[in-house]
Amino acid sequence: MERVYDSDLTDAQWLLIQPYFPERDPSKAGRPREFEIRSILNAIFYISKTVLMKMLHHRA
Repeated sequence: MERVYDSDLTDAQWLLIQPYFPERDPSKAGRPREFEIRSILNAIFYISKTVLMKMLHHRA
């Protein structure tokens, strides 16, 4: 079970952007994905949010 953060995509948000990240076609060349795209996006959003908050707090 993954930990849930405020910066994570909601199910509704994921449904809106999911079509832009199609499933990998096994008949094409390339490595299989090791991580879900949604998890990667959640990590990016978490890092960007925490860094931004630290920058804003540092300037105050």
